[in-house]
Amino acid sequence: MNRLQKMARFNLIALAVILALGVAFIALAVVNTGTDIAKNLPGPMNMWLLATLVVMVSSECWAKRERPGRVEFDERDRIIQIKALHCGILALLGVFLWMTWLLAPPEGLVSFWIPVLLGTAAMAGNLVYSAAILIQYGRGGKGDKS
Repeated sequence: MNRLQKMARFNLIALAVILALGVAFIALAVVNTGTDIAKNLPGPMNMWLLATLVVMVSSECWAKRERPGRVEFDERDRIIQIKALHCGILALLGVFLWMTWLLAPPEGLVSFWIPVLLGTAAMAGNLVYSAAILIQYGRGGKGDKS
């Protein structure tokens, strides 16, 4: 398993934990405050956005570090990463546009929902990016000359 696959696996596991903790917190907030959880959401949503961004940046920094004496990236790895980035960017853009349409209230109070919007778009983009990396490596055969 090369470093790009390890990074993608780490991203999927870390983002699944972040998503599970976010859902658990929202469920706990609903149980404690009833259906009016809008007052309690800004803080946790900012933390959720921050945790998602920390996972994305730390995994990229870890994957890009130099290891002496080893070939870290070849042409196939670069092609796989570029295709995965395209899929991730499309997912990020799609989720961002969909969530903007879904969350934009008629009163114009979008500032409350910005962390939710950005966090969801970043998480979806990174999930698609990581899944695309693992799918592309799983599809390719070892030593194929095609």
